[in-house]
Amino acid sequence: MRQRTGMALALAWLWLPGCPTDPPSGDDDSTAGDDDTTAGDDDTTVGDDDTTGAGPPLLEAPFGVAFAFREWAGQDYASHLDTLGLRRIHMTLWWEQFEPEPDDYRYELIDDFVAQLGDGDIGALRITARGCRWGMTPESDYTVPADLSVGGDYHEFVREAVARADGRIALVQNDWEVDAETNWRGTPEEYAEFTRTFHDAVRSVDGDVAIVLGGSYADFTGDGEVFFDAVFADLEADGQPRPFDLFDLHLYQPAHTYPELIGAMRATLDGWPETEGVPIIAFEFGGPTPQEFRAEYPELYDQLIEEFHDDITLLGGDLSSTPLQPDGYPDELRMFAYGLGGEPELAARRDRIQARGTAQRAVVGMAEGVAAMYQWKLMAQQVQASVDLGVYFRHFTYGKLNLTLPDPDPGGMTLVPQATYEPAARVAGWLARVSSVVRVDTGDPDVWLHRLTDTAGAHTYVVWHHRDPFDGEDEPAAVATVPLPWSDVLAEDVFGAPVDVQLADGVATLSLDATPVHLTAP
Repeated sequence: MRQRTGMALALAWLWLPGCPTDPPSGDDDSTAGDDDTTAGDDDTTVGDDDTTGAGPPLLEAPFGVAFAFREWAGQDYASHLDTLGLRRIHMTLWWEQFEPEPDDYRYELIDDFVAQLGDGDIGALRITARGCRWGMTPESDYTVPADLSVGGDYHEFVREAVARADGRIALVQNDWEVDAETNWRGTPEEYAEFTRTFHDAVRSVDGDVAIVLGGSYADFTGDGEVFFDAVFADLEADGQPRPFDLFDLHLYQPAHTYPELIGAMRATLDGWPETEGVPIIAFEFGGPTPQEFRAEYPELYDQLIEEFHDDITLLGGDLSSTPLQPDGYPDELRMFAYGLGGEPELAARRDRIQARGTAQRAVVGMAEGVAAMYQWKLMAQQVQASVDLGVYFRHFTYGKLNLTLPDPDPGGMTLVPQATYEPAARVAGWLARVSSVVRVDTGDPDVWLHRLTDTAGAHTYVVWHHRDPFDGEDEPAAVATVPLPWSDVLAEDVFGAPVDVQLADGVATLSLDATPVHLTAP
């Protein structure tokens, strides 16, 4: 049995340069500077002063993966963490799943999850109330708890879940993406109170675990900064210590949009004294998603959503002909359908886009100040199907992002790696010991070069040529020159293919497309 040890891992972020130096949530009785848990010890500190010119500090082992209890039936995930070379794992726990009736707890859910955490693994648990029919108000579409008081039903649910984890979880999180109206039909002020109650419940049983505030869906809705600005204003006004330690920002848009997206939320956090400098974490990132192509095909995208609303089983076909679009949808939208058996190249193109995007998103996110990035997701969401029609499909937006699928033959208990699995493992290897990432100016805005600094102060680089994610691979490669401080270099791309590089007088010349290339000194 694997079991996580070492609470210093849970608190390592607190003492990084540029991160807040107050104890978690401002609680004096849980100061992280105690001799037995100081995260500044040599074996956990990242972002040290010897990394001259380093970017924003990162958490230890900053690349991870996420999934949810609703799609997990107890399968072995630990072996996939090992194979992928990851130490961070994030799981979502639903209230009605853990407590289907008042005081009737399914402890085995948490027990089975934490049992697989090994030495050095960093577990995170999202504890969500959303959808609980007996604990939430029907007028809020079951998104707002009926009782937010200390000792009330919601408070006790959170308290019981955290207590059951028994210190083996490093980070906990409350309800997420509440800036999307369908996820939170209450006010920002109610969400602030919701967060205070969550904080009280967590701290009543665990003074060390880091608390992560819900998470913004701003990259899809565009309303995140406005909503959370109101939340922060309410938290600021109460005069109490900040009830969270990190902020979760979900990043599903293309990597080149990250500087603006992350910068906007950073500015919102820094606009209030209480939240200034709070580290940002991304418990979910990934792509491609259909929303990426909405700007290119706005009418067709909206029409496709309308068709799915009328008949979701269309997603199980190939979208080459539908009632409203007899001539079919463009390939950029069709590649998300599940009936592409006769078009393996289109399906493979989507997988290649995801593989490239995993590296691009993780690298740019870290360079822009996201302290850890978790890829969504390890396994597929629940299968939706119409047995009578023989239709098989998953979620339109997220269903193909999974790195594994349950094998149906042995009852779904074996997770089978998909085409995007090996590229994700390669990216995990690039980022396993990285302590900071910074973009390097090449003089060409389309050549994205980033320097990765590891915990020992050594540097590697990742480089690609910015172009359209779908059509870009059909364009000729661009010859690029990038500065490298080495006399020799080894290069491989995200698919594991070697890349020829000519190096002379500190300048490397290589052919680039959208595929990220990792450059290392021999």
